[in-house]
Amino acid sequence: MKKYVFILLGILLISGCEKEAIQNSQGYPGFHFVYFELFDVEGKQFGNNEIEISHKMIMNNSKLEPFYPVEEQWFKMGILELEDNHNTQLFGFSKTNNNYYEPILFESSERWDFIKKGLDDPMRDWYYLFRNADDHTKIDTLRIHDVINVETSTRTYDFFINEKPLEVQGDKRFKEENPNYITLQLK
Repeated sequence: MKKYVFILLGILLISGCEKEAIQNSQGYPGFHFVYFELFDVEGKQFGNNEIEISHKMIMNNSKLEPFYPVEEQWFKMGILELEDNHNTQLFGFSKTNNNYYEPILFESSERWDFIKKGLDDPMRDWYYLFRNADDHTKIDTLRIHDVINVETSTRTYDFFINEKPLEVQGDKRFKEENPNYITLQLK
C-alpha cells in the first residue's frame, strides 16, 4: 500500500511541475529572437551593412541608456542565410561586424523569476536604435513592450517603430528555429 502512495505522490509532483511549464510555455531558460525585414522610405530593401543597430537599451530618467554596462556600440546588419526564409530576406546583426549575421536575442525567460522575486517590474520597454551606416543623422527607434502577467502565466510583446505599432509575422513564440519577424521601413 505504501508503494502505491509513493507512486501517486510522485505522479502528482511531476504533473504539478509540468503544469507550470506548460502554462508559462517558456522552456527554461527560453530565449526570444526577432528577425527583421528592412526597407527604406521608398520601399527598396536594404543590403548587407547598410543599416546598423544599437545595443539593447532601456529608458532611465527619460534618457535611453544601454541595458548592459557597456559603452554604446553599433552593429552592422545583414541578410541571414536561412533554410526556410518564408520568401523574404530576413536581417540579423553581426557581433563582430564581419559577414556572419544572427537574429536579435531580445529577451529570455529568466525575467519570470526576477518578477516572481520582486526584482523586476512586470512591464518593461526594451529599445533598439537603427541608423543608416552612411548617414548617422537618420535614426529610428524600435520599442518592444514586454508584459508578464504572473497570475495568468502569460507574456506578450508589442513592437513599435518610432511609436507606430508593428505587426509580427509568425507564431509569436520568437524561437530561433522558427523566425518571427517584423517589417521596418527606416529613414
